[in-house]
Amino acid sequence: GSNLFINTDRFSSKLAGYKYKFNPVFKGTVYPTIGLKAGYAVYTDSYYQWELVELIPFIGGQYNVNQRAQIFAETGLLVSHELSQERIGYGDIGNYRTYLPEFRLGINFKLW
Repeated sequence: GSNLFINTDRFSSKLAGYKYKFNPVFKGTVYPTIGLKAGYAVYTDSYYQWELVELIPFIGGQYNVNQRAQIFAETGLLVSHELSQERIGYGDIGNYRTYLPEFRLGINFKLW
C-alpha cells in the first residue's frame, strides 16, 4: 500500500501475491489459506530511507459472509533484503530489520 499516492517516494510498497484457499473442514466455516507475497518497498523515518525487496510467506483464514463479502485474517513473516540505505538525519544509528512479523485483518468486498 501507499499513502494514497501521496509521498510514495518516502513510503510505498508494491507487492504481487498468490493465495490458495483450501476447502473448509465443516460447511460454512472458515476456509484455511496459504500464500506468498513479494515485491519492492520504500520506507522512510526521521533518520533513514530504505529501499527493500520483500518476501512474505503467510497463512490465514477466510470466512465468506455472503457471495460478495469475505472477512480474512493472515499472519506471516516478512523477510527483507536491503537494496539501498540513505541517511537523511542524525541522532540515531540503525539498520532495517531483516525479519518482521506480518499481520493483516480485513474485509474483501466484490462490487459486482
